[in-house]
Amino acid sequence: GGWKGAREGERERGMDPPPPPDTPAQVHNTEMRRRMLLFWEAVAKAPASAECYGGTRVSGVFAGTDGSQELLLMEQLATPLGIYPAAMLRASDVIVMDFGG
Repeated sequence: GGWKGAREGERERGMDPPPPPDTPAQVHNTEMRRRMLLFWEAVAKAPASAECYGGTRVSGVFAGTDGSQELLLMEQLATPLGIYPAAMLRASDVIVMDFGG
């Protein structure tokens, strides 16, 4: 009885009841997202090379990624056609990326 009344009182004051506890899948996904963000932070400004489809290899300094991790931003990107001060690689074009050397 008392909890129901408290909930009704919370709604009257514009407060929502507490959310349900996270599921194990939500806890796991949250941890994986945290680890991924730590990884991107750790490799920012690191030397990197990428092997792309078609056998093309490029190298430069990794500068970051977009929120969906579909684009990889590189600085001083050395390609077979020359060096680009800044460039974006589509992650779907990259087979493997090596960080740190």
